[in-house]
Amino acid sequence: MYFILRLLGPALAALLLVSCSSTSGVSTPAAIAGSPRSSSPAGGLDAASNRPGLATSFGETRASRAERTMFQRERVDRPLLVQTLRYDDVAGLEAAGALQNPRFGALRPRELVAIALLDARGRALPLFSKGFFAPEAFVAARKGERYSILLRNDSTAKLEFVVSVDGLDVLDGKPAAYTKGGYLLAPGQSMRVEGWRTSLQSVAAFRFGAVADSYAEKKYGDSRNVGVIGVAVFEERGSDPQPRRKAEERLRRRADPFPNSGGFAEPPGRH
Repeated sequence: MYFILRLLGPALAALLLVSCSSTSGVSTPAAIAGSPRSSSPAGGLDAASNRPGLATSFGETRASRAERTMFQRERVDRPLLVQTLRYDDVAGLEAAGALQNPRFGALRPRELVAIALLDARGRALPLFSKGFFAPEAFVAARKGERYSILLRNDSTAKLEFVVSVDGLDVLDGKPAAYTKGGYLLAPGQSMRVEGWRTSLQSVAAFRFGAVADSYAEKKYGDSRNVGVIGVAVFEERGSDPQPRRKAEERLRRRADPFPNSGGFAEPPGRH
């Protein structure tokens, strides 16, 4: 069972979940969970001050009100799906060989959800893919730019979105895990995750910056998971999420153009 925070305001039609279940004995992949820091010589090649590319800093305060409610997952530590987005500047993506296949719009894993990174004006950041059988998703970013994570529920059921940035959970700023809570969206709802939650009223904005200035490095001295965003999606207990567009298509196929061929038109409210 989970305690949930309902986000308030016209642009924040979502719910924020805070897990009250134990996380002991649960393992999570590196793309979602933080990992213990390894020792390295001061000033080594893997030192944050020597690393090129981008990470996410703990930015300015932005209003984001929330309140508590309840939610229950079908499986506590087994997501319905997991989506990973890797981000860096253009030079970093070029070094990774990730600039050959440009994509447009949002990622739509299994057509159940939509996920994208947006700039401060709400425009989708450039998206690229690498690989064929299990393509990785990459986002081109710019230093100093504020961004948000767009989440949309394109399914027929409520879905919970557990989100991590640089290996840190966006709700408590600690190493991320599947058993932590996330944002709950009803069918057809969308929202922007604009930063790490600092209270029921505000978040600290996501801003692209140097690795040495990242929240992960400043808070924990650990920058090994920077440059990656993870979204784990969970279904509600007893539900069977299906793509809303396909469900709508099935309904439209069954639509009868002549459900009642007799009689005359009557005013609304009369049968």
